[in-house]
Amino acid sequence: MMPTRRYFLRFWLAALMLPFVSTVFADEPASSWSFGVIPDTQWAAKMDAPFHGIAIHVIDAINAEFVRQKVDFVIQVGDIVETSSVAAFQTRAAHNKSLTEAGIKFYPVRGNHDAGEPAKVISWFKQAFPNLPGTPGGGGSSPDLPGAAGMTYSFTHKGGKFILLDMFPLVDDGSKGGKAYTVSDYLPWIESELKKDDHRAAFVFAHKNLQGQDNKDTIFGNYTDANLEMQNAFIACLQRKGVRYFFSGHDHMYHHSRIKSPDGQSAVEQIVSGSAAHKFFVPSLPFPERSRPIAQELNRIGFIIVHVRDNRVDLEYYSTEPFGAEPKTPKWELRDSFGYTLDGQKFGKTTEKPTHVVHTRPNVAHRGASFVAPENTLAAYRTAIEFGADGGECDVYRSADGILFLSHDRSPKRTMGGGEEDLTKMTFEQIRQFDAGSWKGEKFKGEKVPMLAEYLKLLKGTTCHPVIEIKQSGIEADVLECIRCYEMVDVSTIITFGEGIVREIRRLEPNIAVAWLYGEDLKDKGTAEENAERLTEFLLQRCQELDITVLDLNHGLLSPKLIKSLNEAGIHVWAWTVNDESAMRRFLDWGVVSITTDKPELLSKVLEERKSK
Repeated sequence: MMPTRRYFLRFWLAALMLPFVSTVFADEPASSWSFGVIPDTQWAAKMDAPFHGIAIHVIDAINAEFVRQKVDFVIQVGDIVETSSVAAFQTRAAHNKSLTEAGIKFYPVRGNHDAGEPAKVISWFKQAFPNLPGTPGGGGSSPDLPGAAGMTYSFTHKGGKFILLDMFPLVDDGSKGGKAYTVSDYLPWIESELKKDDHRAAFVFAHKNLQGQDNKDTIFGNYTDANLEMQNAFIACLQRKGVRYFFSGHDHMYHHSRIKSPDGQSAVEQIVSGSAAHKFFVPSLPFPERSRPIAQELNRIGFIIVHVRDNRVDLEYYSTEPFGAEPKTPKWELRDSFGYTLDGQKFGKTTEKPTHVVHTRPNVAHRGASFVAPENTLAAYRTAIEFGADGGECDVYRSADGILFLSHDRSPKRTMGGGEEDLTKMTFEQIRQFDAGSWKGEKFKGEKVPMLAEYLKLLKGTTCHPVIEIKQSGIEADVLECIRCYEMVDVSTIITFGEGIVREIRRLEPNIAVAWLYGEDLKDKGTAEENAERLTEFLLQRCQELDITVLDLNHGLLSPKLIKSLNEAGIHVWAWTVNDESAMRRFLDWGVVSITTDKPELLSKVLEERKSK
């Protein structure tokens, strides 16, 4: 039985051989074009006709969406079949009929399930998918290595360069299973291909990962830290040549992460493309240490479409509930989207000297519209958007497997119906099992703990901007990477009680707005006047030491004199958490520039009334 659990963190007759014609020469850059990526398509439950171990119904449904969205071509990242055979490969090719009729090309690369005795398997593969790049008449390029032609290959399309790496046996050399080439064998060819002046954007594809979430074998060897120097050289090559995305399969999940080289000198984003097969995997121990997760989704059938529009590359991940035993027209949901610009402005990060970015966010919804919806859930932020909030405040921790998620408390006891467990020591899959909505009412039953990536995706393009409280030290770089991925550095504000976190954020990203949270009172140390002066002096000293110009203060500390003194010193004052209408009006009169509230609808009314006066 297929698992039905779902979440997002930012699955496939005749024996007909279809003709394959590839577009492989560099075309003039077009203003808008796209390509699809389909993941593993095995179907082990049906090895006889018409399936032959292929997820034919899933393939048909995904291809229908590729046709509907008018992609230029499709790449499959391996595990095309469950077990290599003539019937299996030809069945897979037959189910590209809709693509062929729409003029959409198909470029496959093999996975481990597509391997076998090289002489036989490669012949079957090329019969099913003829005229691949690197073969006579196919255009493109392949490494000058025996057996590599049309198996490992590159091609160009409208200013894009595409490199597909076959990491499985290609030569019968007398050894058991045959000889497979290594990344080091391919690297000189990869370098030469990326050096050519025939593309503006480049993408690299293979079946296995740089670092896996479930499967620990990679393109470098049978375990995560195999061939470290090879890893350094390959990832450095991709970074040096401007390759932003490495696409893979193998893990039967959607997983977007940033992978560092072992020497820490280079990095690339890895997109594990999902599953279009009968099975789904979950992250497992040991979790890769050099992988910085950004988003993931488990137990869903999915695919990717990459759009190249003018000066931008945008990736979209779509998914649906598991199916495949019978034909189906599924409802595809856009579950993740991100990208970069082709002029080098990847995520808006610059190397200019530190600045003090300040955002005016008069109405910040505290953990979302948390008076009427469950805090730190997507339901709460959707409601905050409806209520006209300028910002949606959230609280962020990191799970044991590296996923950034939203929760105010470190345990699930208060809002998720759990016990005293430490959420940061649980995997995100375990965290997703909690019900984060029922405590707020029956209509919120089943609301799940969201990833930071989901929160950012929801707010992107709205007038409700991210206000992110970092609750856990050591996750600053991960949070920033996620914000950059969604290109929201220029609209986000980081808030935190941790002075060390403030310093680290200022060091890593001087162009993001930062506010220090403070809530302690200095009473019982003198007169009210003396206490106010002491608090002002203390806060100004902290602002200077932390190099910040925004304070986010407990509203109980506020007074007209304090705010006046801070404003005169160039410090902007935010206040939390204010739910009383008269207090909202009073603090705005005193000069507070931002109020954090559980009731953004009420504050919107107050702000509108002030505008009309």
